[in-house]
Amino acid sequence: MTPHQQDEPMTDLTRDELDELLGAWAVDALDDDDRIAVEAALARHPDLAETARELRESTAGLAATAEAPAAGLTAVLAAATAARAPGRDVRLTEGPTTRVEAYADQVNALSRLLERVPADAWDNDVAAYPWSVRDLVAHLIAVEAYTASFLDFEPFEVTAEMELDHLAMTEGTIEHWRSLPVAEVVAEWRRLAERSVERLRSLDDEALEAPMPLHGLPFGISAGVVARAFEIWTHADDIRAAIGEPLDEPPPAVLHCMASASVGSLSLAVLGLDEPPAPANAHVVLTGRGGGTWDLVLPGATAGDEPDVTLIADVVDYCRVVSGRIDAEDLEMVTEGDAALAITLLEASQFVAV
Repeated sequence: MTPHQQDEPMTDLTRDELDELLGAWAVDALDDDDRIAVEAALARHPDLAETARELRESTAGLAATAEAPAAGLTAVLAAATAARAPGRDVRLTEGPTTRVEAYADQVNALSRLLERVPADAWDNDVAAYPWSVRDLVAHLIAVEAYTASFLDFEPFEVTAEMELDHLAMTEGTIEHWRSLPVAEVVAEWRRLAERSVERLRSLDDEALEAPMPLHGLPFGISAGVVARAFEIWTHADDIRAAIGEPLDEPPPAVLHCMASASVGSLSLAVLGLDEPPAPANAHVVLTGRGGGTWDLVLPGATAGDEPDVTLIADVVDYCRVVSGRIDAEDLEMVTEGDAALAITLLEASQFVAV
C-alpha cells in the first residue's frame, strides 16, 4: 500500500514516502492533510526543498501554456519523476558549483577512470572516432595544451586554419604519443590538466572573463571552461563505453552548472545556425537531479511574452545532446507549442559539440 492510499492523514513522512508524493504535490494533486504533511517533511529535508520548488515551477509553467491536455501533463510528470528520482540527496548550493570547479571535477573523474582501464583495453576502438582509447587520451593532451595557451602557459603551435578544426588540430599530437608507453601518455595528460586547474583556481572573477577564443568561438575563460568540462565528461563516457563500463552522470551541481551555461547561451547560439529562428520566447525545463527552468528570449522577441514553446527533457539527456552523443531529433522530450522551434534550440545547443 502506497502512502497516499492510507485512510488516515499522514503526519511524519519518511524520506521514501516524501519522494513518492513529491510529484503529486507539485501538481496540487494531494488533499489538504497530505499536502501539509509533505510541506512539513520538506522543512525537515532541506536537500529536497530546491528540487521540489523547481518541480512545481516546471509543472506550473506547463499549465500556463494554453489548455495543455491531460495526457501532456501526465507525460511531463513522468519525465520529471520516472527515470531519475528528482532531488534525492542533492543540495545545489554545495559541491563543485562554479564553472572552474565543474571542470576540475571532471578532470578528477577522468583521472580516476584512467586508473581502471585494463592493460589490454588501451587499443580498444572508441565508437565516435577512428581512434583507440590511447589515441583519445592523446587527443586530450593536445586540447589541454591548447587550452593552456590561453592561460599564460607556453604557446600551442597551430595554424589559423587548423585551429578551426578541433579534431584535425590534434592529429599530430596523437601520432606522437601513439608509440610511447601508456603510462607516459596518461601522465602527460594529468600534468597538463592539473596545471590548468591550478591556474584557473588562481584567477579572480575579472580574470576569468578574459578572452579564451577556443577554435575561434567568442568565449571568455569562464565559458571556455564549461565547454572543456563538457568535453572531458563526454570523452570519459566514450572511454567507459570502449572498456565496457556503464556511462556516468556528473554530480548534480556539475550538471546544473553545465546545463545552465548551455541553455543560457541558446539565445545567441541560434544566430550561428544556417537558418536562425524567427523572434520567439521559449521555456526550457530540465528535469532530474541538477535540472532547472529557464526562460529564453530569442533575438527580436519581447521579454515577458508567453512562450512559443515549452520544452521538457531530462537534464542528463539534454547535456548528451549538447555534446553530440544524442541527436536532437532523438531526444525524449515533451513539448507544448512550436515543436520545430524546440528542435532548432537543441541543434543550436550543439555549437560546441566535440
